[in-house]
Amino acid sequence: MVGPGRTVADIDVQNFRLTITTAIDDAEIFREVEHTVKVIIPANIVYQQNTALQDDIELVESIAVQDVTWNYKLDGSWQLGAAPFATLGPEVPVK
Repeated sequence: MVGPGRTVADIDVQNFRLTITTAIDDAEIFREVEHTVKVIIPANIVYQQNTALQDDIELVESIAVQDVTWNYKLDGSWQLGAAPFATLGPEVPVK
């Protein structure tokens, strides 16, 4: 269903657990595998899905400060929808 070499099934008999590790990057195929397995496994087996995608993740850190101007007053003079709740100033990079 997923393709040759993209799935590893492991059953832990002592703990009644079926673990399927797949390299699926499509949500529709993932749901189809899950549905198929849940339909055919016995009720006493717990199904656990693992995903094994090999992608690189790059993290970039940045810090910025932004002024917030509050446009409301609690004295009843601020009318809902007349102005935004708050106005954000420009972002100024710190790091």
